[in-house]
Amino acid sequence: MSNNEVGPPILAPEGLVFTLEEVSYAPLSPRKDEPFIIRGKIDLFRLPFFGPIWIIATVLYPERWWEEIIPIWGSPEVFRSTTALGSDFEITFPKGFEREGEYTLTVRAYGGPTVGTTFDSITLPPFPPVSTVEAFFTVEGEVPEEEIAFSLTRPTVSPTDHPEPGDEVIISCPVLSEAIKEQNIFVKCIIYEGSIFPGHGTKLAEYMSEEIPIAPGESKTFEFTHTTVAGSIDRRDVEVEVYIGEKVVKQSEWDDVYYVGAPPEEEIDFDLTRPSVTPAEITPGTAITITCPVTSACTEQQTVTAKVKIYEGSIMPGHGTLLDTKTSPAFTISPGQTYNVKVSRTAVAGTIDRRDIEVEVYIAGKLVKESEWDDVYYVLTEELELLEIKIDPAGAGTVTTNPAPSEGTQHNWYFPHGTTVYVTAHPKSGYTFKSWSGEMTDTPAITAPVYPMTEKRTITAHFESEVVPPPKADIRNFDFRATGGTYNIGDKVPFTAPYEYKGKAQSGRLTISLGTGVYPSFFTKHTFAPVSVSFKESMDWQGGVINGQFTLPSTLEPGQTYSVRAKLEAISDYTQETDTDWGIITIPSLPEPEFRNMKVVAVTSPVRIGYGCTVVVTFEYRGPTINKQLYAAIGNDGIWGFDEILSGSITVTIQGSTNWVTKGGGVLINVTTEIEPGVYDVYAKLNGVFPDAISPVKRDAVIVVFY
Repeated sequence: MSNNEVGPPILAPEGLVFTLEEVSYAPLSPRKDEPFIIRGKIDLFRLPFFGPIWIIATVLYPERWWEEIIPIWGSPEVFRSTTALGSDFEITFPKGFEREGEYTLTVRAYGGPTVGTTFDSITLPPFPPVSTVEAFFTVEGEVPEEEIAFSLTRPTVSPTDHPEPGDEVIISCPVLSEAIKEQNIFVKCIIYEGSIFPGHGTKLAEYMSEEIPIAPGESKTFEFTHTTVAGSIDRRDVEVEVYIGEKVVKQSEWDDVYYVGAPPEEEIDFDLTRPSVTPAEITPGTAITITCPVTSACTEQQTVTAKVKIYEGSIMPGHGTLLDTKTSPAFTISPGQTYNVKVSRTAVAGTIDRRDIEVEVYIAGKLVKESEWDDVYYVLTEELELLEIKIDPAGAGTVTTNPAPSEGTQHNWYFPHGTTVYVTAHPKSGYTFKSWSGEMTDTPAITAPVYPMTEKRTITAHFESEVVPPPKADIRNFDFRATGGTYNIGDKVPFTAPYEYKGKAQSGRLTISLGTGVYPSFFTKHTFAPVSVSFKESMDWQGGVINGQFTLPSTLEPGQTYSVRAKLEAISDYTQETDTDWGIITIPSLPEPEFRNMKVVAVTSPVRIGYGCTVVVTFEYRGPTINKQLYAAIGNDGIWGFDEILSGSITVTIQGSTNWVTKGGGVLINVTTEIEPGVYDVYAKLNGVFPDAISPVKRDAVIVVFY
């Protein structure tokens, strides 16, 4: 075990005569509760001397948080002392220290017996320290399991393995260190009477070795001298335990290590050799073969069976969980013959990578021999990395992987470090795969590789709703309904047109026609300009309605009844539906022509000779459509009537109406030299009308001038 020098002694004010030399401690980096040893020597005038000297080692613990904030409390101190009768000394803290952190070590030498080490002033008698050294060391956590591994081999007995009662024998117990650092160990040897049943008989003796350091990979044989005694059975079992401090870190036991007295004339015994396992490198899922050599030490041929039990290893004495039990077929074995019992199984992962094996030999169903071995083989645990897979949107699909994961739950899987994993997206009904994102190449490929699993990877599978094309466009239940009744030319007729549609979104039109005829004959008389319609996409029948109105045109004939036909069309994905309302609009017959309230409402004035004068006339009319001559004159009105000088006329078409409507027109009169400059009257009339339709005279309506 490596040592750690504490440092040079403090020379002033102490240490002028006596000096502490070559002070060291071990181990170099102590663990919690691990034995701690301090060694050194005391010199007189730098020379070794032989005489009593008192050595006290004080260790100050690291402060905890409450000790820091309460100074009067302080951190605890512990001490150990020894009296050196020569220059060399050794002080041991057998249970080590229970806290992690940095400790202060102070070693003092006193010229007389001293009690109380917390304060130097408390001495009896008051001997001050003659030399002091101080150092710091760090206590780490508990000793890891892998640092305290040992392998034990079956003990041997000399000079003979068949001693007589009272003979003195030496029991040799080999110990191999598989620890990663040097350890101080004790070895205990326990001797039992054997037993015909599993386990041991009476404990006869036990021996404990001195504490001895053992380096990694070093093998040491611990020998124990024992005087044999007679017992109820001649067999002797041996158990070996390895201690670090007061803790057992390894234990193994063997049956029938030796016999007391002459060997029996007829004996049933077997030597069981440590099993071997193939292949050499084993990971979870590897098919393995375990070979267990069984050598007969019987005096007669025997028919036997063997059980092979596989356990998880354990850091404590004994085994871990029983993983499997295999039973061999019966086999016949002769004295001295070795038979290899072979069993096969598939290696599985566990909480620890070590595997222990126990072999039991049976004759006629009775256990006659058993042995067990620790750490026969190892199941190498793979370093696994997490692949986290997200689904966008949630529930839109799933993802599978190639290769399959080593462990994990859905979309949170673990793979061996460095593996290249291919992921495949599986959309659910109503969705299609869109793309990957995250720690992989963004791609729409449904199967793609993730970046190598050298660390945790997170990816996202993106899905989108499946685009289902709409069905072929179609229209049904088109029901065009105009408001029926008696209308005049120019009236507005309201309508409503409910329908059902399915198909893609597109534009359309509604075309309305008026016609005559009796079902099913329809003779078109007027077609209105189409009305634009928009159809929304619909996967199934969806209702709609068109409301509006149309104006009855002048081309309709009074006294006629009309039907209304409407055609609703979808244009790009063409479909149409037609509906007819039969005989719902009646245009009444018109009365005989009638005129009233004719008057001149405006005249161009003043007006120069050589120019035109426009006379604007209005009148009210009802009756059929007719063409009449509208006449106007300029002159003077007197007691003998109106003296016309100039006149003009136009032909007007008067649209038919059943109600009184205002009509009119403008008559242009050319002003010639037939008239003198002056102020004149105007009147108007409709020619060919009976009774006469004449306006009142508009006096002084126009001024005629030369310029």
